[in-house]
Amino acid sequence: MQRSGKRTTDGPGWPSAGRNDFVPPQDHGDAVRARLEDIHAAPVPGAGTGDYSDVTAIDADGNRIARNRVSQFDDAAMRDLMRQAVNRLYTFHLRLDEPGFLDEIAVRMRAARRWDDPKLDRSL
Repeated sequence: MQRSGKRTTDGPGWPSAGRNDFVPPQDHGDAVRARLEDIHAAPVPGAGTGDYSDVTAIDADGNRIARNRVSQFDDAAMRDLMRQAVNRLYTFHLRLDEPGFLDEIAVRMRAARRWDDPKLDRSL
């Protein structure tokens, strides 16, 4: 697919139409770590049942709640996760026509060889 080199958007908070002011990140270390990876990196408690119903969380009021009934992250964490996903997809699409970008992605995707094949989400 041929794309024009001109990056334009018209959404709020995005670069003004006709401007090419995207600056790609230079640091490829922890800067590329996803918010989802941060959530996944948290310690996982042991569970005898497998569904964590035998593990409890105690809130600030002293209420005991089965871990499988406790939200794993609050609205702010969900907002951060979704914002990062949208920003990364937006950045990916903006950078597709940059020289060397697909080579950079290929290096990062080596780990994906062990993943299941993606499936089309027909609900979109």
